[in-house]
Amino acid sequence: MGAINDRVHLYSISNKEVKTVSADDTTVKRGKVGKCPLLPIFIYVISFMKENNPKKNVIVISGITASGKTNMALQLAKIYETEIISVDSRQVYKELIIGSDRPPIRYLCDVKHHMIGVISILENFSVGIFFKRIIQLVNNLFKKYNTIILVGGSGLYIDRLIYGIKDLPEKNGYIRDYFIKQYKKYGIYYLQNMLSNIDYKYFCYTDINNYVRIIRALEVYFITGKPYSYFISKNNIPGLIDKYNIIQIAIDINKDMLYNNISNRVNKMINTGLIDEAKKLYKYKNLYALNTIGYKEIFDFIDNKISLETAINKIKHNTYILAKKQNKWLKKYKNVIYVKSDIKILNLKNTIFNFIKNGN
Repeated sequence: MGAINDRVHLYSISNKEVKTVSADDTTVKRGKVGKCPLLPIFIYVISFMKENNPKKNVIVISGITASGKTNMALQLAKIYETEIISVDSRQVYKELIIGSDRPPIRYLCDVKHHMIGVISILENFSVGIFFKRIIQLVNNLFKKYNTIILVGGSGLYIDRLIYGIKDLPEKNGYIRDYFIKQYKKYGIYYLQNMLSNIDYKYFCYTDINNYVRIIRALEVYFITGKPYSYFISKNNIPGLIDKYNIIQIAIDINKDMLYNNISNRVNKMINTGLIDEAKKLYKYKNLYALNTIGYKEIFDFIDNKISLETAINKIKHNTYILAKKQNKWLKKYKNVIYVKSDIKILNLKNTIFNFIKNGN
């Protein structure tokens, strides 16, 4: 049943009579309708509602940095006449503009973007907070749209949004501050050794050079008495995949083009004021939000540890290493649609349509 004025068949419960009526009829003539006169109309209404309220679609444009995700998201949002949610762990901060490669103003004006520049680097923020805000935002947007676009390269954030998040205890400032002091005093090896002793399972597969993740695992253990790996072995709060169609797209780009894109992006950042932005944020350089490629290399330049040329080359190199890690993260997912960066947007829409149609 497509349009409201389609003609439909109403079946009586006893199947002894079939009446054909117009969907815009205001009356239905009395006839043999079996045991329940209203049942045929009820069946029609439910059928019509189901066909005109399909499962909503979340298009996730993920993948490696500098591959063209931002532009692809913009073009798709225009085609679907919808809005974009940024899933970027750095663009979320108000103060990080050039270094986070925030989308141009013209993009933000063309299509409504969410979760860009919404909190301060001085505010407490986590994957859990991000998850709750975006889930609420998605549910609200689906009151207006049948399809929305998520875009970003933060694999951990995307993973949690799609598949759910752990019901972990709230952060404890006292415990966290204690381990931060231990980290500053003894270094990351001290934290690594402690984590290895109390939660070897998590130690084996986490990024052991990320002191924030190690401290969080230690914090959870000392709050609950249970290892962090116990909590992350199951998803307690469901993700988007439990309610919506998930269409995950990744842009396939060759190494030469990727490195060229990275080089051009970094040069543009430098030319548009990254150094001045970093100088304004210098006093906050020890915050986790600023332990970020682009800023930390410029901080070393400001501290006269390296030359500007070296800093720029390190940004390019570290960004390329990040892209390789993002690509490795992507490979663990099934049903990811890989497309070329120069794919025609209408061809991409057809690909998405077929993906949904085939029930993937």
